[in-house]
This record gives sequence, structure tokens and C-alpha cells, in this order.
Amino acid sequence: MPLLRQALATYINHNAEADELDNIHANKEIVWTENLLKSIEWKLFEDLCMEFLRIKNCDAKVTSTGADGGIDIKITDRNGIVFAIAQCKAWSKPVGVKPIRELYGIMAGERIKLGLFLTTSGFSEDARNFADGKSLILIDSREMVEAINQLAPNGRAKLDGLIRQNDYQTPTCVNCNTKMVKRTAKTGPNAGNGFWGCVNFPRCKNTMKVRKQFDASSTHQ
Repeated sequence: MPLLRQALATYINHNAEADELDNIHANKEIVWTENLLKSIEWKLFEDLCMEFLRIKNCDAKVTSTGADGGIDIKITDRNGIVFAIAQCKAWSKPVGVKPIRELYGIMAGERIKLGLFLTTSGFSEDARNFADGKSLILIDSREMVEAINQLAPNGRAKLDGLIRQNDYQTPTCVNCNTKMVKRTAKTGPNAGNGFWGCVNFPRCKNTMKVRKQFDASSTHQ
């Protein structure tokens, strides 16, 4: 990902770099594909992006769950000053121009030099046109998978570990930072349909739609 390396090179803290779906927790090298990336829930995708940036020698930290103010990851320079921010969206549909405009607005308001937008999907033409010529880097699922598969073995192992050690498909409640549970609507227009509900219901009434399941098989060599 030459564009990302070039953009970060001036600012990063130069630290030392550190076959079947049911076998994904086995001690085998994971073959990263777009389908695997699309199957990762939003919170783990944020953690994956943070770890990826750290492997690239960035001092990256995920912001607090549910209170990011439009920022998912902050990247600081060697003096501890935030120079880049990132948004990470585990979406199935292409990212439109609105979220990119919002990210750029935050950059301008906080005088941030660089903005990254990483997604498990792609970007609309309007989004790419808006980002063109600005200090914005858009990374779609294809580019993300390509970059992961090009990492050195020790870097790949760190990302593989995130998948093995976590329930990577069950979403996390944005309010409570706990894994949600699948439920079925009993009444209303969605009766009979499945949805994700918070384990802390009724104190927390947060829900999420059940995303399309992607075939993440053939994830191991």
C-alpha cells in the first residue's frame, strides 16, 4: 500500500516492527480474503485496523466505544501529538460521500493532517472524487486484504491471532462493549425476523440488524 506508507512516513514514530471455517482457531496461517474481512464484526474490525497500523509502525489507539465523535482511531507522532485519524466501518454497502465529508470536516476542525477511512466494502465514485487531491486515504476491502497478505509473517501472525482469539462474527453492543445475542422479533412488522440484541436488555435496548453471512471458508492454507 505505497500511498499509505508515503503519507505516514513523515509523521510515524519509528519503532521496531514488531481449510475449514470450524478450523479457524487452529494454529494455521489464515488466508485472508474479502469474504473473511466482510464477516468480521464492527468492533473487531476496528481492533484489526489498529493492529494493522501498529504493524506499520504507527502509534495507533482505538477511541472509547460509543464515544468516538466521528473518530475510531487516533495516530500520534513521536511527541504524542495526534496527526492522523481513522474511521473504520464494517459495512456491506459501499461508503458514500457523506461519511468522507464528515471525516474531512473533523480533520479541519481539529487541524489533523491526515485522514484514513478503512472499510470492509468499497467506496462510491462520489466518495473517491471528494477524497481526490486531499489528505485522505480510502482503503477498501480489496486493498486491505492485499496489504494484510503482503505483511511479514510476524505481522500476519498478530492479525491471525485476533481472529483465532475472538468470536469475530457476533457484533458488539456499541453502548455496553459486550457481545450481543441473536433474538427473534415476536411482534410488529418484523415479526419472525432475527436481530441482535444486547445481553443487558432491558437496561440497554440497543439492537442491530443481522448482516448477510459471507462464506469465510477456505481461510487456511
